[in-house]
Amino acid sequence: KKKKEDGEQVLSASLDRKLKNIELLPFLYEKIIQKKVLQIEYKPYDEECQTLTTLTIHPHILKEFNGRWYLFGSYDGDESSSMLAHKVALDRICEKPQICNDVTYQSAPKGFYDEYFKNLVGVTHDKDATVYTIRVRAHGYYMFNLTETKPIHQSQQTTIPFGKHEDGEYGEFTVYVELNNEFIGRILQMGAGLEIVGPDEVRSEFKKRTAELAKLYE
Repeated sequence: KKKKEDGEQVLSASLDRKLKNIELLPFLYEKIIQKKVLQIEYKPYDEECQTLTTLTIHPHILKEFNGRWYLFGSYDGDESSSMLAHKVALDRICEKPQICNDVTYQSAPKGFYDEYFKNLVGVTHDKDATVYTIRVRAHGYYMFNLTETKPIHQSQQTTIPFGKHEDGEYGEFTVYVELNNEFIGRILQMGAGLEIVGPDEVRSEFKKRTAELAKLYE
């Protein structure tokens, strides 16, 4: 920060922008380590601006995705928490969380979040989501190498090396992931450089999304 203020910055990142409630990170980190239950005043996106939700959460892990920080944990008294964790976006927290000393902290089962994030691009996980082996075709040598050096997901494996084939010049890889908005956004971000080849239900979803997008530019 000092070097930036003096005009001598030598290190920068996409997280260098101002993020709302970023100052809560040390506090939340400490409370996870100390195993403290928190009460949070939260403003969901799908509610009116004046509507606040009070959450009592057993905080387990902090995770950043695409420049946004999330707190994951289980809601107090929520029986479904053992099956599905809950996420709280830091920028939707309305004030500094309060410590609930009268509530016994419950840790996540060992390895729970490794399994929880295993098949995700991003942070959105649906309880009954299907995990697909998705075939992705990279059109162009640059795009193929870009996705090899910066994989879409840790499960990514090259299935067809880049080269000239009977139906065009391309390479292919697979990823084993849930079909969530973050994955869809990551693929669409590459424009015509990436194409979903299969399975059919995943390709159909991308066809629908791109058709809706095209309508905006007619």
